[in-house]
Amino acid sequence: VEHSVEALDARRPISRPIPHVAILRDELTQLFSDDYEEEEEEMEARGEHTLSETFVCLENTFGHDCSLTCEDCQNGGTCNAEGTGCECPAGWSGLLCNQTCPPGTFGKNCSQLCLCQNGGSCEPITGTCRCPPGVAGIHCEDGCPKGFFGKQCRKKCNCANRGHCHRIYGACLCDPGLYGRYCHLACPKWAFGPGCSEECLCVQPNTQHCDKRDGSCHCKPGYRGVRCETECEPGRYGEDCRKKCSCSPDARCDHITGRCWKECPQGYHGENCDQECPAGRFGANCLLLCSCGGAPCNAVSGQCVCAPGWTGHDCAQGCAAGRWGPGCANVCECSSSTGSCDAVTGQCACDAGYTGSRCQEPCPDGFYGIECQHACNCQNGARCDHITGQCHCHPGWTGPHCAHVCPQGRFGEGCSQACSCSNNATCDHITGRCLCAAGWMGPTCQQGCQPQRYGVGCLQPCSCQNGGLCNATDGSCACGLGWTGKSCELGCEEGMYGEGCRQRCDCVGNVSCDRITGHCLCPPGKTGPRCDSECPVNRYGPDCALTCICASSTQCSARNGRCHCHRGSMGPSCREDIMTVKK
Repeated sequence: VEHSVEALDARRPISRPIPHVAILRDELTQLFSDDYEEEEEEMEARGEHTLSETFVCLENTFGHDCSLTCEDCQNGGTCNAEGTGCECPAGWSGLLCNQTCPPGTFGKNCSQLCLCQNGGSCEPITGTCRCPPGVAGIHCEDGCPKGFFGKQCRKKCNCANRGHCHRIYGACLCDPGLYGRYCHLACPKWAFGPGCSEECLCVQPNTQHCDKRDGSCHCKPGYRGVRCETECEPGRYGEDCRKKCSCSPDARCDHITGRCWKECPQGYHGENCDQECPAGRFGANCLLLCSCGGAPCNAVSGQCVCAPGWTGHDCAQGCAAGRWGPGCANVCECSSSTGSCDAVTGQCACDAGYTGSRCQEPCPDGFYGIECQHACNCQNGARCDHITGQCHCHPGWTGPHCAHVCPQGRFGEGCSQACSCSNNATCDHITGRCLCAAGWMGPTCQQGCQPQRYGVGCLQPCSCQNGGLCNATDGSCACGLGWTGKSCELGCEEGMYGEGCRQRCDCVGNVSCDRITGHCLCPPGKTGPRCDSECPVNRYGPDCALTCICASSTQCSARNGRCHCHRGSMGPSCREDIMTVKK
């Protein structure tokens, strides 16, 4: 059994023997022809020795260096009965079943030929045809040949790269790897398939390019796998990991260049292993790249040393709410609703309306909002909400900025109360106290002014005389009949009567009338509505209101009631006999 080789197991080198035997064959090839003229016994034996070595793998291993086992079979591959290789399922091929069937083949061992027509591609496992757009049928036979369209398939497609077109309309239907109106554009990098609609799944840093037709990955030297996700196995390097390293057992082989190098302790590199790993690298000989998104990592273990505000194995996660600092190790001490702070500095992110190192203080008067940076715009002594900036008006004020008094009939906090004032009284917009109109008084202005009082609050004394009525609003006098003047201090002029002395007496002979009723005041001896009649018999005086006292059949003067005695009579009433008196 030959020398041992190194293999990688979880990034740590171990040593195991190659399970094989070497069969050596020694052959001598004669260098001279049989007609050599010298004597046979004198002939010098001259020839060329060839030493060949043949590997025979043991212990169910296989491969060119016996480094593979059945555990290396991929994609459902199983070990064959002899344990000398992988039995691949349908659609897969290669030593480890890690390659899809070549185009045009399918099935187990990729031994069957596809029957697809008109540009159809074959599914590598079952052989099912995948027809291009505009083509149908089990074998894509229902459609025009590539490059033609129309009812009889006689019209030529105007598509680049001999592309298919719609069998009826002639629109270009691009093959995998092409796109554009005329299928004249190749897929951009990392896109593939019909119309370049699929994204390559290759590990891009390890991949040269992605096949624009089927998306298969073409790895950079030193990498392998369906997605180029794996470095070459130990002892192999280069393109497709085909080259074999030639390093001594105590040295390692670079998986890309094949360069041999001595392994330094973790975290160091250099010829004498005395140089610490540069930023971004770690491990033995500093060959491994940190996966920390730009953050440094521990030179020995590769553990990321996250910058303040970041955490996670690759420092790709921001701090959770409520934590901050390097590795998010610190807890925020904030009184905000979320308790969160700046993930880098720990500065509290205060809710709107709060300030202070821990967000424990409301905004100072006159300011509100995030970081208390907005100035309030409230009037008439209104208070501003420190969170929203909404003005909280004092009683009696309203509006967004508390600039308006309550509307008529409302008062108090938020103008929410209704005034209870009557008779056109106004209501104090703050207290609701009734401000009575002139002529009214009382808590709700339902009482009229007391007699001889008028004005606002009924505080002014009236000046009306002679029974004149005082207007409670303005104090003006409404004079009774027969009186006039501002204060009803003047009786009606002669010949006038009634309200405001505006009516003229209707009496005969300039006779005056009653200034109140207009009734004619007849002089003695006159009577009648207009004083145009003489007194009737036995009546006398003003308006004939008096009765004569004269003896019967004796008349009296209609003016003064004096009796006119008959002859032989005498006395005030003509009741005395003259003869009797003389006796």
